[in-house]
Amino acid sequence: MSVSGAGRLSAVRLNRIVDNIVDRYIERRDRLVEDMLVDGYPAFNEPLDDREQYERLLRWRDTGDPMYWQSPEAQRRLEQLSTRFGGAAPVAPGAMNSLLELRVP
Repeated sequence: MSVSGAGRLSAVRLNRIVDNIVDRYIERRDRLVEDMLVDGYPAFNEPLDDREQYERLLRWRDTGDPMYWQSPEAQRRLEQLSTRFGGAAPVAPGAMNSLLELRVP
């Protein structure tokens, strides 16, 4: 005696299984990310103090690094730190290169 369709997966049942797996994956991934950022920064990294952040952001800005120029947060942070460590006038990408060229005879 065999039951017709026994042991088979219908499309509806398979879709429910896949949806369940995907939902559980997303929940676990989100929880893992949340747990890894519990200290406020990713694992295997150390936060920079304000002075180190300021110097890094200045270096990125002056070299035209996209990490600065494509990040409104980085630009906002440099402006914020500039009031504390000294005014860093806004500079356009590549402006430092053009200033250096003016000094060369």
